[in-house]
Amino acid sequence: KGFLQTPALACIPDGYTATVEVLLEVSRYDATDADAVVATTTVSAAGVSENSFANYEDVALDANMGWTTKTAVLEGVMPGERIAIGSNLKVSTNSRLNVSRVRLTVKSLSAGVPAISATRADVTSTTATFTWNQGGTAAEEVARAYTFGVYSDAACSTAVLEYSTEASDACWDNKIPKYTFAALEPSTTYWFKVSDTTDGTSSRIVKFTTADASTIVLSSDHSADEVLAAVEGGGSITVLSEDFSELRWGGDAFNLSACLTAPSDKSSFLNPGVAPYKFSESGGNLFTVNTTALSASRFSAWAYYYPSTASNVWIRPGYVQICNKGALCYLFTPSLDNIPSGYTATVVIKVTLGRYPGGPTSAIVGVEESEFTMSGRRITSSCLLDNCQTVSSLPNSTRKTATLTFTGVKSGSRVFVGPPSPVATDNRVILDELSITITEITTNL
Repeated sequence: KGFLQTPALACIPDGYTATVEVLLEVSRYDATDADAVVATTTVSAAGVSENSFANYEDVALDANMGWTTKTAVLEGVMPGERIAIGSNLKVSTNSRLNVSRVRLTVKSLSAGVPAISATRADVTSTTATFTWNQGGTAAEEVARAYTFGVYSDAACSTAVLEYSTEASDACWDNKIPKYTFAALEPSTTYWFKVSDTTDGTSSRIVKFTTADASTIVLSSDHSADEVLAAVEGGGSITVLSEDFSELRWGGDAFNLSACLTAPSDKSSFLNPGVAPYKFSESGGNLFTVNTTALSASRFSAWAYYYPSTASNVWIRPGYVQICNKGALCYLFTPSLDNIPSGYTATVVIKVTLGRYPGGPTSAIVGVEESEFTMSGRRITSSCLLDNCQTVSSLPNSTRKTATLTFTGVKSGSRVFVGPPSPVATDNRVILDELSITITEITTNL
């Protein structure tokens, strides 16, 4: 996907923002291509991406491939910004677009440029991360008191999630303010705004739309008979799919945003509006601190294994952190009891992983067939961790998706994810999504 950008809009006077009408003569490349988007961005050339868009409007294109004239109106365009034109933000394929004409018209000017620069850093189906500053050092920025939130309307009058922090609040850990909002609705448009509550200055209002939701599949959703019928009929069947979107509470050091301590009820699956408290890197533990919440959630059948000192799986907004610094731990899915008795299966495992800052550059994904000894949700013995594959070159502070295939998988096996080997410094691995699909079954003679 690429975006065509106009030259920087030097025509907007300093000290003003503009309402700009964008007229396009456009067409789809073919009928399978997506609608268009028009956005403002400060980034030039190859560095532009949808995460750099401060404001945007979707442009619905005609179903046929003929030329059509469309308009979009963008408010709050600042001097020197560019207009980016490209395919709909949520589409990763079939994103071709023909552009025959572009005309920009400044419709009105408003005096005053927002004192606070706000930028969208990341958006998923249920989370959105923002950072902001007023041009000072980290110490100067966190010395301010803020009110910041996500709103359901362009005027930012109806708060979905809104927080306030005092000047020099420890939640920022002496970093430039950056915050991840969790528990948002998929495929939904929101607006973000931050205000300096000391002097009343505000950021521009940033519009964003969350990604489409993943389809959650629990291990209990499909019986062995359903699996047998689907695969013998020439198809495949997904027997587990998890995006961890139910997780709402916990520090988000992966994005270097403000971290949260536990609400008093220790529930990570409730109360998404809990305000930032004192910085806490560790946050909540999926299997120990939050046992009450876990038992009532879709993670109640998951398990973990650590071979030495206590190390666990830490809750983050919409994903999990496996291990804690120098310790070692592996996260296990529920057992694949839906593989038919007397058969082995070929399973395709799709994982989205990331590198925790300072953590390993690779992770292992494997299938464990051992008869486990369990203590609660902890596997205490009989793990071999030998039938595994490596996902290499994990990116830092972003995510990578890999697809792995395992054959001869037996009923009752569990899929595990974790670091490649113990090291003295840091073993932390980020897991954002995981799905298991059975594509073939073979009689186990």
